[in-house]
Amino acid sequence: HTQVSKLEGHENEVKSVAWSPCGNYLATCGRDRTVWFWERGLGEEYDCMDVKHGHSQDVKCVAWHPTRELLASCSYDD
Repeated sequence: HTQVSKLEGHENEVKSVAWSPCGNYLATCGRDRTVWFWERGLGEEYDCMDVKHGHSQDVKCVAWHPTRELLASCSYDD
């Protein structure tokens, strides 16, 4: 059984999606220069926990540390 959820928030194309090692958190990033943090709720629900606006250009990728709740993001702003 596959669950599908539609997450709304980014103002432009999403470039990368990454699950945290524990599976409870999701990070997304995109052309709107933001990184969004989502928390898994009940069923197919996800809640936005935070939005980071630190990049000055498109954010290309997000990746979680393999054992800690630490996220790295990369952007065209170096």
